[in-house]
Amino acid sequence: MTRNPSCHLLDILAEVPDPRHKKGRRKPPLVAILALLVIGLMSNHKGYTSIAIWARNQPELAKALGFRSPKTPCAATIHNLLKRLDVVGLGERIQKQPRSPIRRNMASPASHQKSHPQKTYSNSDVNIGP
Repeated sequence: MTRNPSCHLLDILAEVPDPRHKKGRRKPPLVAILALLVIGLMSNHKGYTSIAIWARNQPELAKALGFRSPKTPCAATIHNLLKRLDVVGLGERIQKQPRSPIRRNMASPASHQKSHPQKTYSNSDVNIGP
């Protein structure tokens, strides 16, 4: 029997390679941090600082997502993780999922360029800061 690939967001996030060093202190699972970021964004928190502050007041959510401690990552930890994370690879994984509602709604970079030919996007156009 062949198993259909899952399009559950947590399963997709669990496939993302962890860019953090294996040595050092015990870290929360990457999938838990990524899920926390997604839920924070869906809760209308626009930057990693806002998400970090909001997450500190969500101990039940942290436990449900798999954090070993009720203390969630601080803004600096989230920022450092996002700097090292392969966001292009993450986007490709999400878009490859069959029946993914995200896949149907995401515009390709080529179609975005056609609709806005004069606009050049830079990191300053994206609000991921404090």
